[in-house]
Amino acid sequence: MAWTLLASSLLALGTAAGFALVGRLALTRRRHSRQPTPLAFFALFWFSAAIVWATQGLSNLAGWMGVASLPLNGALDEASSPFYCLAAASLLYYVLCLLTGRERLLAPLLVYYLGLYVALRWTVLRAGRLDVVVDAWQVRFAYATPLQDTTYTLVVALIALPLLGAILAYGALWLRIRDAAQRYRIALTALGLLAWVGTEAFSFTSGLANTTGGELARRLVALGSTLLVLAAYLPPAWARARWGARSAFEPAG
Repeated sequence: MAWTLLASSLLALGTAAGFALVGRLALTRRRHSRQPTPLAFFALFWFSAAIVWATQGLSNLAGWMGVASLPLNGALDEASSPFYCLAAASLLYYVLCLLTGRERLLAPLLVYYLGLYVALRWTVLRAGRLDVVVDAWQVRFAYATPLQDTTYTLVVALIALPLLGAILAYGALWLRIRDAAQRYRIALTALGLLAWVGTEAFSFTSGLANTTGGELARRLVALGSTLLVLAAYLPPAWARARWGARSAFEPAG
């Protein structure tokens, strides 16, 4: 099969490894934090995202190896679907805890995203998967009726829009905080998350995720966003010197 499919698979798996590393760094920082519970859910967000992207990478790898099939790739997709909503709930909980200081928001958020998970799976079942299609950069599904209809777009919007709003609110903390090290971490984390979540939401609601250009853009933006967040938690020497940025392995000052 085309080398591009292997490249897409490796990009997805490499990004998944980056997501998992960010999750590990968040858990490390949790030990030095006055708000350990929100950081635990921030880590859960990254681990969930890692699972989603790892399954996408494995799906493309199956296509490159010539073993892609509706049962195999469908099972990978179904296994990853709960983690889309778990990731969204975890990130939203983390940001809301930072903004409000309330840690009792978890139950309503889980109920909200559980409902959206059911709705998401219902839209997929309603569209009726027929087979897998192996393209140059991805393995996708063929449907009996178009998947990206009004209902699907609404469900994805309900998943993504609260996240985008929360990320913008998190980024706005940059204006309120005077500590240069904290502003550095907030800026890079917010920019990385905004670019990634925004690209994912636009790609899936517009149908670009099923095109070669859209697939490649998703992979590259996610990888770039991961590098930004890694730089926030493992700052390079110049960031340490200029802003006093600290590694996640160092106690917060």
